Amino acid sequence: MNRVISVNIGGENSLTIYPNPATNYINIPGLGQEATVTIYDASGRQVLEGHGSKFSIKGLSKGLYLVIITKDGKRL
Repeated sequence: MNRVISVNIGGENSLTIYPNPATNYINIPGLGQEATVTIYDASGRQVLEGHGSKFSIKGLSKGLYLVIITKDGKRL
């Protein structure tokens, strides 16, 4: 069975999100406090928003989530 350990989006604004799958926390190293991380569930409902590089997801149910990162009014 193949499992994705992290997601790395290459390019000028390279980001890594790990671990994947996650149970307690996700890490997005390199984000400053000026970046906003917003997480949505599969139905499009916002379930988390914050700043920094480590986020607790302990209260979230198992499933797929969309992570959107914005900085200076732009999505990364």
